[in-house]
Amino acid sequence: MRQEQLDLVLGTQPSRRVVYPYFKDRYAIALLRYVVGDGATIKELRTSRFGRLLDKPFVSTRLSRLGHGRIEPDWLDSQWPAEVCSYVLTLDEWGEDDKHPEDWQTTRTGKNLVLQINFTASHERRYMELIRPDDVHPFVSCAHPTHGGKLRTLSWARIDFELDDGEAVIEEIQTDWLRDARDAYEWCVRGKREHRRWFFRDGEFDRARLRTYYEQVLRPHRAMWDELTLLAAIQFIRDQLGIRRIFYHSYWSGNFMKDMSSWFGPPKSLYTTLPRKFCFRFDFEVPRFVKRAWAESYRPRVMSKRRARWFDWRDTRRKRVGFYILDLD
Repeated sequence: MRQEQLDLVLGTQPSRRVVYPYFKDRYAIALLRYVVGDGATIKELRTSRFGRLLDKPFVSTRLSRLGHGRIEPDWLDSQWPAEVCSYVLTLDEWGEDDKHPEDWQTTRTGKNLVLQINFTASHERRYMELIRPDDVHPFVSCAHPTHGGKLRTLSWARIDFELDDGEAVIEEIQTDWLRDARDAYEWCVRGKREHRRWFFRDGEFDRARLRTYYEQVLRPHRAMWDELTLLAAIQFIRDQLGIRRIFYHSYWSGNFMKDMSSWFGPPKSLYTTLPRKFCFRFDFEVPRFVKRAWAESYRPRVMSKRRARWFDWRDTRRKRVGFYILDLD
């Protein structure tokens, strides 16, 4: 997106830090809250595309105690477990206005809005106690849009949008922290040398403390970071930007349009299983602002040959660059 549109969004947010509570499968309650409107019957919901949300354990257990067949928004708002995990949300930006998009893995030239999900102080205390880092934090990548201050970024979502079109694209969700912590655990604790990364130093980790940190401290975050990150992005787009049509890259569209290969592409499940879990539908439709950008700017002379071929694909191949789409009232 253009810098002026990004500045408009960043400048109108009441706070750059927001506490965000989450529990496993909270996304099902949150999506149902959008779907039911002023209320809907369970029968109506089961026959809709969002019916699978009713089968999530957290939802189905509470539905069994409901006593009638209608779900009201107030009832959904009251469904919270006794224990939740808390995170801190921050906003940032990613990309350059005048750089080729492949340099930043963006779908079009311009900036992305970054929604960062950061750990809270309770995690920071355990992290410092068990990992005991020096000036270099072993699970932080400075080449990615993590928080530049004292917060430790669990994960982030990159978002592109056009307010005039009323459409947004979730470019990616990613976690460096959990990936690098897993690799350190596999290398140091379990002895799998193929998981050692170049920035891990011999003797950097105490095995017992690393085991405790990975198996106990990170356990709840490992189980739900992907759904937590995607839901936070969806809610920000819908509630803060007022955009109701949300696109999410498929595995093939993301790799192709951002000029990535399967050798260093993202985990496939994040762009296949996860959007289906959130009731996105797959379609060959392309966001209007993406279509304009490709048609107007990315001529074959400024594109790699692989990207340029997108303009010549027939329907049998174009299906590989379709998007997942979620429409929210």
